[in-house]
Amino acid sequence: MSRPPLTRRLWSVFAEPAVGRVEIVAPAPRAERRDLAIVLIVRDAAARLEEWIDFHLLAGVEHIFVYDDLSTDDTAEVLAPHVARGTVTVVPWHVDVTDGSTGRWMSQQILAYAHAIQTFGSGWRHMAFIDDDEFLVPTGEHDLPTVLARLGNPSNLSLPWHMFGFNGHQVPPPGTTVENYTRRSLFFLDKRVLNFKCIVDPTKVTRVNIHAFETVDLGGRTTNTLGRLADEKGRRSFGFLTSEGIQLNHYFTRSRAELLQKIERGSANDRSYEINRGRILGRVEAIERETVEDRKAIEFLARARSRR
Repeated sequence: MSRPPLTRRLWSVFAEPAVGRVEIVAPAPRAERRDLAIVLIVRDAAARLEEWIDFHLLAGVEHIFVYDDLSTDDTAEVLAPHVARGTVTVVPWHVDVTDGSTGRWMSQQILAYAHAIQTFGSGWRHMAFIDDDEFLVPTGEHDLPTVLARLGNPSNLSLPWHMFGFNGHQVPPPGTTVENYTRRSLFFLDKRVLNFKCIVDPTKVTRVNIHAFETVDLGGRTTNTLGRLADEKGRRSFGFLTSEGIQLNHYFTRSRAELLQKIERGSANDRSYEINRGRILGRVEAIERETVEDRKAIEFLARARSRR
């Protein structure tokens, strides 16, 4: 693996932790709101986007807001037909700013999420905030908006990562991510692999983080798909973890070659190359320690295609 540029290596030594969350004013809801949109920040994700978009449209997502962070591959070309059909909005996005009082770097991803909520959130009942290696998988007979409606349209829903590994692939195999990666970590409570992504009512959000939100009605509490409430710490208990209704598949590594590319690409949330690399490799070790077969995404696609 090639070494990062000198400036990035020097920053690895002196980096301060990034600002982890920001407070915002929740936008007022419109009289008519659509059901579910996804907010996604990408950089050079062209090879993965088509499958990811098609999967989520099948799952009931109505629109995707793509924050494009200086992509140099074919991301724009992949997105163009979806933009023309009105299912994708592209927002050019690159910010490199620090907090003037503390000198701490502001996460690009958190700022993108805050921008999406305040710019587009008034027109949506729900916004999901996930990455291009994460798939929202309906695990029963209902699509995503129906699951959310049956839960009473929660303002802050937390979904635990289900972490998928190499599946024995050294290089990218032909076919799709969902078809090729069916083995995930058996362990949920290992802190290296346990985290969450959220689906929120953007008109109730008052604080934004990558993995946690606060809302006007629940404060710092959140719910799972069984309707159980917990605070940010409490959701890490085994009793809160579930894949009922919606499962969040995180295809964290894909092939070993793609993992190396992921490390070299860097993080939208951490300017330290070494810290980011160490965190990724620690997660890989935890994922690969023991894996189980999980075909829920494949089973969803079979159901969705049969209905069509």
